[in-house]
Amino acid sequence: MFFKMQELVVLDVGSKAFSAMVASKKSQGVFYVKSYAETSYSGYEEGEWFDLDELNQRAISTLEKVISETGTKSKTLFVSVPAEFSTTITKDIAVVLDRSRKIVDADIDYLFKKGDTYETNSQYVPINTSAIYFSCDDSSRLLIDPRGVVARKVSACASYILAERNFITTFDNIAKSLGFTSVEYISSEWAQGLTLLEKEQRDKDCLLINIGYLSSSVSVVRGEGLLELKSFSLGGAHLTANIFEAFDTPFEIAEEARDKVDLNLCYTDEDYIETQDGGGFISAEVAEVVKDSLDILIETIASAIELCKYDMTSYSPIYLTGDGISCVRGAVRYIEEALGKSIEVLSPRLPAYNKTHYSSVVSLLSVASKLNQKMHGLLRMSFAK
Repeated sequence: MFFKMQELVVLDVGSKAFSAMVASKKSQGVFYVKSYAETSYSGYEEGEWFDLDELNQRAISTLEKVISETGTKSKTLFVSVPAEFSTTITKDIAVVLDRSRKIVDADIDYLFKKGDTYETNSQYVPINTSAIYFSCDDSSRLLIDPRGVVARKVSACASYILAERNFITTFDNIAKSLGFTSVEYISSEWAQGLTLLEKEQRDKDCLLINIGYLSSSVSVVRGEGLLELKSFSLGGAHLTANIFEAFDTPFEIAEEARDKVDLNLCYTDEDYIETQDGGGFISAEVAEVVKDSLDILIETIASAIELCKYDMTSYSPIYLTGDGISCVRGAVRYIEEALGKSIEVLSPRLPAYNKTHYSSVVSLLSVASKLNQKMHGLLRMSFAK
C-alpha cells in the first residue's frame, strides 16, 4: 500500500536557542522545509537550566510558530538531546538463533533488547540504540548490517545512548501542552555523526568536536553508533565574555569585536577595530584575549579527547561542527596548530540550511525521517549511505 510521507516536526535544543522545523521528505536525502523558527533563550550550564520557566515559554512559542505557519497535523514531535543531558554506554552482546538461517529485523531487535538493561534506571532513559559493528558466528569479519546473512549466532558491539529523566519529563510536558501524543528523543551528537559523516568515514573511529555557544562536546563515532561522548560547559560565548571583562564593554559590543578580529593577521599597534557604538579596540589586544580564551577551550578539548581514548596518531582528520567559533576568523586554524591535527569542518547539505549553524537541526531532521519510516515499517534501521 502506498504510504504518503508524513510531515516531520522537530525541535532542536541548543545552548543558545531553540530551533523548530516542519518538513517533509521529497526524495532520498532531499527535504522540503515548510517552516523554520529560531528563538534565543538563556541556555544551560553543567546540565542545569538557567531559567526553567523561560525555557518552557520559549520552546512552546518556537513550536507554535512553525505549527501555525504550516497547520501541520503531525502528532509526533522529535526532540534533540544535547550532550550535557545524555551519556553513551557500549557493550558486547550476542544471541544464538534457533538454527542457522538468514538474520532478519526481529533478530536485531531482540539482540538490542537483550542488552538494554536501562529501562528501570532512576536517572536515565534509553533513547537511541545502534551498533558500532556486528559479527556472525565466530567470523572475525565486522559488518555494518548483518540482515540477510546466514548464521546461527549474531553478535554486536552495541551503543546505548541515555538521556536524563528530568530532560525527558520537561519536554514531554511541553509536547503534551501543544497536543503532541508522542515524543521521540534523538541524541544531537549521534544524529550529527550519522548525518554529516559518510559511511566510509565511519568504518573507523571518527573524532567529532561540536563547539557550541555555551556548551561543547567531543564524541567518537564509528559504524552507526557513538563509542564515547564527553561534554563541557565552554563555547563561543566564553570568548565574548572574556573580551567583555577585559575591556569593560557591553556584551554585544564585545561580540562585535570578537567577530571582527582576524587571528590570521599579524596586527601592529596602529591596527584598530571600530564598533557600531562609535568606539573601538586595538586589534592586537582583542586578538590576544581571543587566543587566550581559545587556549582554555583547546586544553579542555584535549582533556576530553584523552578521556575518549581516541588515538591522536591516526591519519584521520578531526571533524568539527557547531557554530560556537565559526564566526571567528582564523580560529579553526589556531585549534589545528595547537592540536597538531588537520580539522575538517562539517556542515549540512540541505539547500538554504547548509551552514554549520544548522548542523544540529538538519541532522535531527534527517535521523527523525529514518526513525519515522522505521515506525511505519518502510525502512530497515540502517544509516549506511
